[in-house]
Amino acid sequence: SSSTGAPHKEESHTFGTQNTSPEPTSDACPPTPVSDLSEEQKQLWCYEQLWREWKKNLESQAVSLRQRKKETQLQREQLRSHIHEISGGASEKEQASIEEANELVRNAIRQLEDHFQKMKDNFDEDCKRHRRIKDIQGRLLEIIGKSDGALDGAPIRDRLVCWVCRRKFPTLHRRKEHVRKSDLHKAMTQKLRQSAGVSDAAISSG
Repeated sequence: SSSTGAPHKEESHTFGTQNTSPEPTSDACPPTPVSDLSEEQKQLWCYEQLWREWKKNLESQAVSLRQRKKETQLQREQLRSHIHEISGGASEKEQASIEEANELVRNAIRQLEDHFQKMKDNFDEDCKRHRRIKDIQGRLLEIIGKSDGALDGAPIRDRLVCWVCRRKFPTLHRRKEHVRKSDLHKAMTQKLRQSAGVSDAAISSG
């Protein structure tokens, strides 16, 4: 990716990963690091942003999973119907060949079901990790000494920040564009999602 602004070295992320990739921008003002809050507050907003973005993603996955389930059930019934059709009225000589064909069809059904189950298992695991983010936020709030009200909404200036990548943008549109298109954001999001399953390892001290 290239930037029309000057090259910008990122501030270290919560997990100690140095973000050195320049962010593609459409104006001359590059995004800037965020440094005016405590480390715990930055992490708190980071996980709040992650939770919201992940929730939307999981909702979309749930819709796709339900559609995939319907398609799998339809394909399974079509294959079973095919087995029934080719088996009826067959002679003894044809039975051996038909049985081989039926076994191939049954294998295809098992593969369909296994594939759907794998998708569902991955989705369920993601949901568990997503729920753990609230536990992480709770521990951060204890460190900061604030109530859950701290998560009700960020100040206006905070909404210009991508807390996952620790970058501040000149407009809300630019931040949303960064969230949708940035390879850096995708990579950092994936790292945070994986860390959500590792208790206190997800929290680092400033």
